[in-house]
Amino acid sequence: MALTFPRSSPKKGSARLRQALLGAALPLFLLGAPSPLAAAPLCPGPVSGVPLLPPPGSPGETPDRLLELARILRDHPGGRPTGLAALSRAETLLRALPEAARKSPDVRVLRAERDTELVLYRGFPGGMRFGKRAERNVDRALRRDPSNARAHLLKGIALYYKPWFVGGSVTKALAEFERADRLSPDDPRTLSWIGVARHRLGRPGARRAMAKVRALCPQSPFYRLRATSFDPRIPHP
Repeated sequence: MALTFPRSSPKKGSARLRQALLGAALPLFLLGAPSPLAAAPLCPGPVSGVPLLPPPGSPGETPDRLLELARILRDHPGGRPTGLAALSRAETLLRALPEAARKSPDVRVLRAERDTELVLYRGFPGGMRFGKRAERNVDRALRRDPSNARAHLLKGIALYYKPWFVGGSVTKALAEFERADRLSPDDPRTLSWIGVARHRLGRPGARRAMAKVRALCPQSPFYRLRATSFDPRIPHP
């Protein structure tokens, strides 16, 4: 499927970017509105072809939604170019935030999420520098807010994928996933990682965690496949 992306003049593009930031990011990060990281759980549906990026300045163009799109497309056949474009646009939006907002725990977590995805997109050795940057942002976020569930989730994902000789540990990853679950219960993404880690370690409770995921996202083909394969890199249907 050929991909086409919305075009706009530089002036219109800048205006739309400012509108998106003022209309979405600034109220959330600076004016005390609920955190975008506390949004309703994501239950990925089927991917028909490859979804296009949201137009600049549209309600769907927020860093968190772009990161969700990148996660869904990462292992989807033909989805990598659009996923990488989504990561690039998320980075542009995050860099455009005022410095005070960029240093907040939630924004640090979004930046870490973006870099974690680049590690998984680019692999070894191309993604290593992004992994180190993600780790720094997660650690800084947790120093400011130890109860940030998504930061614990990202820390666990890094520990899961890292080789043991550079500090990786599925056992430690599971501890982070379970800490994230205690802080923010019933998030399907966290529960699915608990299931994946418990299955890999041969511990009980893996199927029980996946059953909870299926109950939370009964129509999601993505979680249906993960619940039966226990594969964190299962291609999105």
